[in-house]
Amino acid sequence: MNALLDNQCPLDENITKLILGGLISVGLFASYIPQVYKLFQTKTSEGLSIWFLFLGCLGVTSTFFNVLLLQFNVVQCCTHAWSPLLCAENSMGLVQTAVGLFCFIVIFALFFYFYPQDQKVTHLRSSVTGEIRQVLSKGYREDIYIGVANLLYILVAAITATVLLVGQLDVQWVAGAFGLIALLGSLFQFIPQIWQTWTTRSVGALSVPMILIQCPGAFAFAYSLFIQPNTNWTSWASYFAAGVLQVVLLIICVFFTKKSPEDQAAARPLLH
Repeated sequence: MNALLDNQCPLDENITKLILGGLISVGLFASYIPQVYKLFQTKTSEGLSIWFLFLGCLGVTSTFFNVLLLQFNVVQCCTHAWSPLLCAENSMGLVQTAVGLFCFIVIFALFFYFYPQDQKVTHLRSSVTGEIRQVLSKGYREDIYIGVANLLYILVAAITATVLLVGQLDVQWVAGAFGLIALLGSLFQFIPQIWQTWTTRSVGALSVPMILIQCPGAFAFAYSLFIQPNTNWTSWASYFAAGVLQVVLLIICVFFTKKSPEDQAAARPLLH
């Protein structure tokens, strides 16, 4: 019985892992503050790619549910076998991914809150009466559809995870699917933003300090998930891939941030 308990609920403490996980969680939350600040400061989300946000949110959502499914049995040890300190240490993977999901949802919401007013509507003239009326622009409607699709994915993922855990079903293949979706999301997440920043030759509303903080943080996050009990490569590979692409985006952002004021004025960021 004791051997079984030790296998399912390891009692070895590693204070270094706890400190690393705590620092990453705080650092991850703090890394989004510059982006939130810039959105409130500029009062516009112009320059942020909707596909960058969609794929990013898809990735962090999938990673959260991947870790939740894989670590659920381990985290249950908190109720009968682990001290609060040991529980916190072995639950850090879940805490970190939850923080990442929360922060990305906030950024996604602010993208729509600060959507450029002049790009929300378009004016149409009636061919019969000649009356001019305002309607939602095609671009804004497409972005709303993408936002709704993102919310639906979060809902479906939550329902799927709940059914599997409540029904005590095999979660390995579903967790693996979430991990692969997260990996694909991370691989393609930064490509739209890299392309938009490169083609518009401006960082727009994208926060360079956020990318600067998150570059090393992504690799540290990947390592932190790697050492968590019951996780596998599908849990951390997405953050490693994101770190590589963030380095590319950071180099491009720094390059265009150092442009002359004349070049900056000539480069108008596009939302799409």
